[in-house]
Amino acid sequence: MNTMPEVKHDNVNILAAYGFGMARIAATALREDVIDCLTPTSKRIAQRLLAHLDDQSIYELPAQADLIELVDIIAEQIEEETEVVTHYDHDPCNVSNIKHWTQNKLSEEADSLTNALVILVELLASVNVIRDLLQAEAMLLRKRSTH
Repeated sequence: MNTMPEVKHDNVNILAAYGFGMARIAATALREDVIDCLTPTSKRIAQRLLAHLDDQSIYELPAQADLIELVDIIAEQIEEETEVVTHYDHDPCNVSNIKHWTQNKLSEEADSLTNALVILVELLASVNVIRDLLQAEAMLLRKRSTH
C-alpha cells in the first residue's frame, strides 16, 4: 500500500494526487471485493460512491458522506461475519499459564471486506486531510481580506 505524503500546507497538490490514486484503488476494491457482498440498500451506496470515484468528485461532500457511510456499513458487516472461536488446552503437558485463548475466524466475505476496508479508510483519511487543508486555506484568505 502507498504511504500518505506528509501533511503540510505547501504540498496540497501532492496530497490531492495521492487521494485520486487511492480513489482508483478503492474503486477496484469496491468492484472486486465489496459490491457482491452487500445488501441491495448498501449496494446502492457503494454504487453511488463508485460514481463519485469514477468522475473524480471524491473531494465533494456527497462523496465524503457516501464514503463514511460505506465504511461504517462494511465495518459492521465484518463484525457480523466474524466468529470468535475459543480454544482450550487442558493437556497435562501444557505447562504454560494459558489454558484457553480466543481467535477471530472471518468468513470468506468478511476477509474480502476487510481488505477493502483498509483501502477505504486510507482514502477517507486523505479526503479529510485535503478538505481540512482547503477549508483552513479559505478561512485564512477570508481573514486576510477583512484586515
